[in-house]
Amino acid sequence: MMAEVEETSIEMDTIGEISNETSDAKETNMNEPPEVEVVIPSEGNAQTKTEVKPDSAPFPKPKYESFDYFPPWSDVYKEWIIELTQTVACSAIDWRWFILGMMGFVIGIIGALVHQFIHLISHHKWEATEEAVEHGPGAVLGANLTYGLPCVFVAALLIALWPEAGGSGIPEMMGVLNGSIGASVVTPRSRFLQEKYFKYFDYGSFKPRNVAQTLVTKFWSCVLAVASGLPVGPEGPMVHMGGLIGAGLGSISRLNIPCFKRFRNNQDRQNFVSAGVAAGVASAFGAPIGGLLFSMEEVSSVWSVSLTWQTFFCCMIASFTTNLFNSWLDGFHVHGSFGLFSLETKFQVDYNLQTHLLTFIPAIALGIIGGVLGSIFIICNTVTRRLRKGLLAWFDSCGSFGSFLHYFWHLFEPCATLVAFVVLSGVIAYLVPPYCSPHECSADNPPYNRSECLIGGQVIPGFLVPRTEHEVQRFTCHEGVSWKVDGLYTVNNQSFNQAATLLFGSGSEAIRRLFSKGTHNQLNSFGILCSILAVYAAFACFAANRWLSCGLVVPMLFIGGLYGRIIGQLMVLGFGIHVPAEEPMWAWIDPGAMAVIGAASFFAGVSRLTASLTVIMLEITNDISFLLPIMVAIMTSKWVGDIFTHSLYHNILHFKEVPFLDAEPSVNSEKKEVSKNGWDCQNPCKSSELILDLYTISDVMIKNPVTLYEKGETTKSLSRLLLEKPFRGFPVVNAEGIFQGSISRPELLVIVNFKISAKKNGNTNGDQDSKLRYEKVHMAEVIENQKFRDKLAAALDEKEDARIDLGPYVNRSSMALPEGFSLYRAYVIYRTLGLRHLTVLNGKNEVVGFVKRTTLTSHALEESLVVDSEVDG
Repeated sequence: MMAEVEETSIEMDTIGEISNETSDAKETNMNEPPEVEVVIPSEGNAQTKTEVKPDSAPFPKPKYESFDYFPPWSDVYKEWIIELTQTVACSAIDWRWFILGMMGFVIGIIGALVHQFIHLISHHKWEATEEAVEHGPGAVLGANLTYGLPCVFVAALLIALWPEAGGSGIPEMMGVLNGSIGASVVTPRSRFLQEKYFKYFDYGSFKPRNVAQTLVTKFWSCVLAVASGLPVGPEGPMVHMGGLIGAGLGSISRLNIPCFKRFRNNQDRQNFVSAGVAAGVASAFGAPIGGLLFSMEEVSSVWSVSLTWQTFFCCMIASFTTNLFNSWLDGFHVHGSFGLFSLETKFQVDYNLQTHLLTFIPAIALGIIGGVLGSIFIICNTVTRRLRKGLLAWFDSCGSFGSFLHYFWHLFEPCATLVAFVVLSGVIAYLVPPYCSPHECSADNPPYNRSECLIGGQVIPGFLVPRTEHEVQRFTCHEGVSWKVDGLYTVNNQSFNQAATLLFGSGSEAIRRLFSKGTHNQLNSFGILCSILAVYAAFACFAANRWLSCGLVVPMLFIGGLYGRIIGQLMVLGFGIHVPAEEPMWAWIDPGAMAVIGAASFFAGVSRLTASLTVIMLEITNDISFLLPIMVAIMTSKWVGDIFTHSLYHNILHFKEVPFLDAEPSVNSEKKEVSKNGWDCQNPCKSSELILDLYTISDVMIKNPVTLYEKGETTKSLSRLLLEKPFRGFPVVNAEGIFQGSISRPELLVIVNFKISAKKNGNTNGDQDSKLRYEKVHMAEVIENQKFRDKLAAALDEKEDARIDLGPYVNRSSMALPEGFSLYRAYVIYRTLGLRHLTVLNGKNEVVGFVKRTTLTSHALEESLVVDSEVDG
């Protein structure tokens, strides 16, 4: 039964609350006559002044819903734990490691399959393109699009049918591990297509079978989008697929196996997702330590030492499995011995160079450039998302024809983007000089003196500098002849096209060419490098959207490598070429080395990663000698970028209106003067950000929440409450109004449904005989549809009323704080413990308010704490 008078203005995403625009409005409304029925407690029984029958129409589902990290510590939970510990086999072995091992193996297999399929399709596409070179630009364009357009069309079609698989998925995983689950993003129109043309699919929201559907859709959309030739990468989707596999295999606890039942709680499920995300990074990059740090630094909000060990194990298995198969196969063709691991990392550098003190000057400069360009990239990406959203909204307002335009544009835009990108790539390759490298290498001259020679085979580090790699693209240039030198390496005197070397091949191959050291004259055309940088950055910004399953990691490394290479070539132009064997002090002036630092700086400028990015760069390049310059560039880029924008992932979360809580709260008070509790925001707060330690939890709490009595509720009182109020949870008090804990709406739905069904079956025994087990309360699913709400409405018409004892189901460890508690510390507690809501008590332990997730977002804190000077004046 409700112990307070509630107001009519409500919000729907967490627990029962009153939501008004200002605290003054809340207190004023409390003195006005209520517009809804008043429920008055009387010795534990619900007596109402009016008998207005509530509307049984379902409430709109909230866009995002919060959840607690820890399972509710109730009586039924403790009984369930005791029951599990009585199984000897389950108590002696922690079967969590078995699930984590399976997760790592499956994620490793998925990562290897993604790699193999992309290489298989790309290999055939570029083979056809090379054969078409002899027939002119039109044939090259046709060959490229013959493979690319079907791939990108099918990739976009898959996402049109199952939108949950769109985008990179990293922001979605961040939201989930931060404590917010989004409702199904299937739009009414896509649902119509699914139901009309694809009836054999079973679409829904958060069931295990839908995790599998999302995983399969994302896999094929990712493979096809990357293989099509668009400037996108597979690493972001691998993070999402890792999280999906963690969620899917974590659902093994639903099987009736005693040893796995103990994982039927939010804590273990969320830990499995965290480990899956990390393993996805480990598989995509071959960076197990980087994956662990990525999950810890960027994605997961709740962390522990034990989770570190578990994630480390999962990443180890995933990286082992992926490397095992990728060392054996290339495009499903055997090119090595099974069991013999490759010596090369993902973007292996040729050799290490000594670092000089002066190296940190270009490292800082590249960090500044990375922070500025990263912020510009984020702003442009956000603008394109908003323009696209506005265009689709206009389509949706045009009726049935607008629906056609919506889906036509969904499929047309990725295809048009690919066509434009391929055309502009061809323009750069054919029209931007130099078209071919100088043809000056000959067998009569020592190859180590002729940088135009293409060197392949075993190369002595630092001996052949400058050199040209054998993997460059000839395109329309002279074919040349090859010969052996001393049996160590192969020399070829063909000329090559610098633009085709970077654009006519996979993004990973282009990054390897940019990172290669000792290749001072290989990619030395400023016109070509600047043209590719402008075109690639623009299309990468535009192509990364929710209509394809794709990521931006490869484009970020490619863009950063381009401007790093440009800076390196400028340094070579000014200071000359220095051979490591002869001048080791100045050999660090190398375009390849600057490209590695530039790639790290742009990655940091867009993602704002620090420790995890440093380790990932080391693991994918094996360039340990440049550790400190890379760290300096990353840190500088982050500092510069933070001046202008948030990270790309945080911007996407804000764009999708996900109630995400940052590690540190940030409330901007610019153009504001007076805070609502009387503090002057300019004095003592000299900066533009508020100091939350100057405020208390009562400054932002939602006052007068709807509370329930522990032993005084009945079937009718709870049915009426569930019909009238869309609240997602409720504080529970005893007969004296003292706080006892909390209970969520899903739990109430199961309990009320059970009581109504038991009453119809004639089971009217006491509470103890009809008490539900933990599995029933937390694993059973009651869908609050029209049929169930009609069932609740029918219960109100019954003459008899059954009492419900909520005591066994109340979460006794529900967090509660005094109303004078520090707001900053309350924020830290809320986020660190992964809470769904936090109850606020007065000095008598009576409920006076609560804090929910949307109360603590930066925008909500600003609205609650700061008054605009114009309004206040």
